Amino acid sequence: MPSPNTFPKSVVLHFPPSVYQMIGAKEILPQLLQKFEPDEVRCVQFLRGGKARVTFRKASARDYWLTKVLRLKGHDVPVTRDGEKLSVLHLRDLPYEVHADDLQDFFSAYGTVLAMERSTNADLPSLCDGNRVIKMILEKDLPYFLTVFGFECRLWYRDQPIQCFLCREHGHRAQACPLSGRCRRCHQPGHVARECSQAWSSVSRVVADPVPVPVDPLSVSEPVSVPPVDAQVLPSADKPLVVVDPVDVSNVVTNIFSVSEPAASETVPSKDDASSSASNSDFLGLDGADLFRQNSMTHREGLEDDVLERATEDLADAISKTSRDSFLKLSASGLEKFVVNAFRTKSFVKNSRLSHAMVLNLTKFQKVLRNT
Repeated sequence: MPSPNTFPKSVVLHFPPSVYQMIGAKEILPQLLQKFEPDEVRCVQFLRGGKARVTFRKASARDYWLTKVLRLKGHDVPVTRDGEKLSVLHLRDLPYEVHADDLQDFFSAYGTVLAMERSTNADLPSLCDGNRVIKMILEKDLPYFLTVFGFECRLWYRDQPIQCFLCREHGHRAQACPLSGRCRRCHQPGHVARECSQAWSSVSRVVADPVPVPVDPLSVSEPVSVPPVDAQVLPSADKPLVVVDPVDVSNVVTNIFSVSEPAASETVPSKDDASSSASNSDFLGLDGADLFRQNSMTHREGLEDDVLERATEDLADAISKTSRDSFLKLSASGLEKFVVNAFRTKSFVKNSRLSHAMVLNLTKFQKVLRNT
């Protein structure tokens, strides 16, 4: 297998999808050659996945362009050595106003940052959706749950080490988690956190200091104090109580191909509809989102793992904001609409194989809900 130093005169350019999916090689080649000195380039090869290999006449030209930022069609195009792996990181939940320079300094501790972009809404290209796309040469692995400047964020990239959504330990997924099917609070099977009768059983107890009691000096000759009493340590604003709740799925019906017939006048609940038609206790919430993750397929032939995980996260977010009754009433066509509305990336909507896989996941999830 070639190393990054096997071809000392070549670099690989990594074009973003917004460039290589819209512009052909014939059109991009003249614009690309204008970036280099005349007779500096010996060969240009357009590869799969938006990559192009450029071979220079001299190794010094290769070394020069490894230190520069190539900008084409309004985008920064990362430049790497031939054989060097570029990782594309997708960061979610970080506030929009965190500056890109600060974010670059943060991720520089994990490797070499080559480019950084803001993700935009699929339907409104001028509106950012808050997600960041970071292209870098990773020297250290990064976890799915990552704290950035005090904010708990979610991060994913291809070939990322496996991490469980429930216990957040590495090496296994939620389906194989030892806590799967157990209450998050008491860790006992048979119920979920919202039904737990031992909600306070795991809260620490301390002994309070003796509290002096006002005494009339004329009636008592010796001071009196109240015996020590137990005081519960309750969660405060500074130290909130954090719990993790795997949901019981021990008696799940897994026939994902059994779907209900479409209703005559079915609509997919939107976020506004869910908030107006159900109280907070009716929402599937974080428990429902985690239950969906537990029962979602993580591997499917023809789909990359990171694509499946990103699509699963989109659906989990949408599920958490949907009422249980509304979701259970969705038929096969309603689930298809639910998937389309939940996807944040336009390419996901156009991917029929991915959409079909997610509809099967939702069908399976309906079966799970009916058995819990």
